Amino acid sequence: MEISPYLTHYEAIVNADALSVAPMVDHTDRHCRRLLRLVGPKATLYTEMIVAQAIVFGNASRLLQFSPEEHPVVAQVAGADPVMLADATQVVAEFGYDAVNLNVGCPSKRVMNGGFGACLMERPDDVFAIVCAMKQATKLPVTVKCRLGTDRVNGYDQLLRFVMGLQECRADGIIVHARIADLSGVSTRFNLNVPPLDWHMVERLQRDIPDIRFTLNGGLTSVSHIKEVRNWIDRVMVGRIALKRPDILAAMHASIFREENDFSPWKVASAYRTYLQEQLDLGVPLRAMTVHLLSLFHGQSGSKHYRRHLSTHASSSAATISTFDNALAELSNNEPDRLSNDHDVSVISAT
Repeated sequence: MEISPYLTHYEAIVNADALSVAPMVDHTDRHCRRLLRLVGPKATLYTEMIVAQAIVFGNASRLLQFSPEEHPVVAQVAGADPVMLADATQVVAEFGYDAVNLNVGCPSKRVMNGGFGACLMERPDDVFAIVCAMKQATKLPVTVKCRLGTDRVNGYDQLLRFVMGLQECRADGIIVHARIADLSGVSTRFNLNVPPLDWHMVERLQRDIPDIRFTLNGGLTSVSHIKEVRNWIDRVMVGRIALKRPDILAAMHASIFREENDFSPWKVASAYRTYLQEQLDLGVPLRAMTVHLLSLFHGQSGSKHYRRHLSTHASSSAATISTFDNALAELSNNEPDRLSNDHDVSVISAT
């Protein structure tokens, strides 16, 4: 089995793995990750959740292909069969990912009907068997992303036992979405917003088991949030805010890594335009990439017209790079050379 040539790189930066962007189904594909890398150069990126069976028996190349620029990048896998997940982990390693993450937090009905995701938290012994199998299958770091519990099984003592079991399995890190998963049949959207956040439970875990590498996820939508929680935890994971407000992701990145924030949507657009053309030349439809660009110019004059142009015209089979250029032209005060120079940089305070 070929091990990721970037393993040493990942291990070297693991203590600085302070900001990551969550795996999001229908969002964090390779095109989205390439865009996110331009906004957050040091952030750890994740694939969408990928079912282990699809990796083992499906088109693994289509599911796992990524570009070197995405590093550090982690593959998130899901399933309930230890053998299948061990096999999927080996495939992930062969593709060169920096780590593999087990999803034990997805609350969707489809996932629950498959017997995996958040409902696995109600069967902790099954989770431990899976993690042990994954650890035996690879030298890559193996991490787990979970919730605080479910509507049927929850509470700090339960969560503590679960985390300690993962520690015994030598899990390399635990990402906690600080909400329970309501598995009573409510929507996925409900589970993303309604169950109350409880950052303090994660803080308690970090205090009680300091030698586990915890990452806090859930409700982190501003630089002030990041500063608040980083008083007691070293690693944070953000979700939809990174897609809806790239400017906020850039400000978070600058704050965490103590860098000047020189984010400019025009600079990002210029770099991503090169990627768009490369992918178009390979036969990738423009709509597969521009869907991730709709919020890039959030709040700027003309952004509504920019979004409308992309939404209307990028879906055409005849769409070319000029479709993107014409969308940029919809932005007020657009200048012809804007994509080739660095003036008009929007600086967002990281303080």
